[in-house]
Amino acid sequence: MNKETRKKAPIWFYFVLIIIPLLLIVLLEIGLRVFNYGKDYSPFITIDENFSELYFPNPDLTFKYFKNVKNPPSVIYDSFTKIKDENTYRIFVLGGSSTAGWPYGFNVPFPRYIKRRLELLYPDNNIEVINLGITAVNTYTIRDLVPDILEQKPDLILIYAGHNEFYGALGVGSNESIGKSKTIINIVLWLRNFKITQLVENLISSSAQYIAGDSSERKAQNETLMSKMIGEKAIPFGSEDYKLGLEQFEYNMQDIIEEIKAANVNLIIGTLTSNLKQKPFISESITPYEKADKVYEQAEQLESAQSFLEAKKKYYKAKDLDALRFRAPEDFNKTIFNLGKKYGVAVIAIDSIFNSKSPNGITGYNLMTDHLHPTVQGYQLIGKIFFDKMISENFLPKFIKKNISIAVQEEYMKDTFPYTPLDSVIADIRLRKLLGAYPFVPKNSENELIKNLRINNKIDSIAVEIYNQELTYSEGHRALAKHFYEINDADNFIKEMNAVTNDQPYVSQFYVLAGESLINMNRFDDALLFLNKLIKLERNSWVTKWIGSIYLSKKNYSEAEKYLKESVSLDQNDAQTLYNLAGAYFYTGKIDEAIAATKACLSINNNYPGARQFLSGLTGLKNKGN
Repeated sequence: MNKETRKKAPIWFYFVLIIIPLLLIVLLEIGLRVFNYGKDYSPFITIDENFSELYFPNPDLTFKYFKNVKNPPSVIYDSFTKIKDENTYRIFVLGGSSTAGWPYGFNVPFPRYIKRRLELLYPDNNIEVINLGITAVNTYTIRDLVPDILEQKPDLILIYAGHNEFYGALGVGSNESIGKSKTIINIVLWLRNFKITQLVENLISSSAQYIAGDSSERKAQNETLMSKMIGEKAIPFGSEDYKLGLEQFEYNMQDIIEEIKAANVNLIIGTLTSNLKQKPFISESITPYEKADKVYEQAEQLESAQSFLEAKKKYYKAKDLDALRFRAPEDFNKTIFNLGKKYGVAVIAIDSIFNSKSPNGITGYNLMTDHLHPTVQGYQLIGKIFFDKMISENFLPKFIKKNISIAVQEEYMKDTFPYTPLDSVIADIRLRKLLGAYPFVPKNSENELIKNLRINNKIDSIAVEIYNQELTYSEGHRALAKHFYEINDADNFIKEMNAVTNDQPYVSQFYVLAGESLINMNRFDDALLFLNKLIKLERNSWVTKWIGSIYLSKKNYSEAEKYLKESVSLDQNDAQTLYNLAGAYFYTGKIDEAIAATKACLSINNNYPGARQFLSGLTGLKNKGN
């Protein structure tokens, strides 16, 4: 057949060639979703049908960002209502492990400080502070989450992030890197929302593991997440990777700010603080920069000579020259200030305030547990700094606020802080794991800090179970509360149950447990505190009965009558409630109602203790009055 007689394919033929593969891809994606293949990376999901009205951060979310770590970091289960009403004030807090509150339990992170203080000032409103701090993530993760966060109609967003920019997931020096192109990284993150991408990545991962065997995984079991995340170990100051990290941070932060501003949501960004007294991990340098360890020695000498201002400058320089980049360089804080000024965003100088609260004006182990994670006092200070900025920027809720002085607020925060010795021991174990491993000690050396750990009491044993993930945080505190209940230690029982209910404020059964136990221990005033929180979650005959009964014992007869009447309306067959209601009626001068309530009590239990004698007295009182 010659060229003249050869027929050209019609246009529809080429269209079919394109559409068939696309159709197959779409059908495969639908099939994978129908059969629930892989993981759902939606940031917010319904976790329990018992709390169907609430969203929680998705526990599978971190698998989207961590592909080379078998057990990626977890999210904090801070819930919020699916439908935001006019009575709700909602804050999202974004960042890494210092936002998540490592190494402490869930009540220590600074977002919880903000939530508790807002609840003190606005007790009649629904305050939601959702902590999306995730260990070992950087601004790529935050940038990826912001659109979904904005869909939830936040009133305010707080950001404290930057320490993980180099080694955190998808960072330029991370073991979780997928390249150094910002465009490619963001495209891959978008593609990971599709099940087909998960299928392809899983096939590649399975093949790689089959070829490599499981030796690498066995080795990884003895490493901390910090050491696992180190990909390109040394990133000297001024190197190409260092510059890429700066560009990455500025690029992502700019996108984050622009998107939040476009949604007209208030935003506060904190500068980054770290332990200036931490010796540099790696002193590798490039020309013309000095070695970090030499500069650190100069800083120590200057501090010894009481040249504190010059010493502080040298400590900062040594930190910036440290080629193992787990502490954010000062260039990041400059970027934060510049972007804040450019976009009119509120910025707080957390690092400066930490220095002002430290000996010789140099942040060290007074406010830091390790190289960058604050102590309990440090986390509370960050919360206070953010809160003060919320006040000065007029970012507090527009609801009616209780008139409480700043001094009283701060005293309340100290007195009611839900932190117990169990939290302290858990933190100590986590720090031992970190500080006893690389890069704090040479690679592959035995962790002497963990080796020397001793279990001396019940608190220690429960803390170890929590650390080993044999118990959850809540289960551990409840187990210790049970122990204190059994030995009749009401004060420590209350502390443990406060830790539980502050962490999971929507779980009514924990308030019931606390209230019931304290009633049995004759600690009625303490029980009332838990019951008043419970009744905001559910109004039933049990909680109204006991609130009314406790008010009766406190001689607050009008409140007692109100709650006991409500309890009877919910359950007319509780003799004790009717007897107590009769007492409330008696003390408010309602003799006829008291007689009726006592008779109703006796109709249920003819031998209810004291009821016949009380009825006789009431009848006599009525006859005398007549």
